[in-house]
Amino acid sequence: FVLHFAAILRAQYGFLKLPDAIHAATAIGYECSHFLSTDKALSRISEIQHTRFGFTRTGPAPKFVLPDSDDFAELAELFQS
Repeated sequence: FVLHFAAILRAQYGFLKLPDAIHAATAIGYECSHFLSTDKALSRISEIQHTRFGFTRTGPAPKFVLPDSDDFAELAELFQS
């Protein structure tokens, strides 16, 4: 499931490398609320779509968070409570 989605992401978003595609596919496929990464380009990913086969996986897109951002502090608070 995840590797299939990762392959679709690689085709859809040309800037993605395979490890990033696997991580993003996992976050989207399992409907994660947040995704911690230092790669700012990942914030452009919001869905997995395969137009040739009419497949779209959307849902609440994970919020991509940089470790040095205000969002990280917000995320850290979620886990402290």
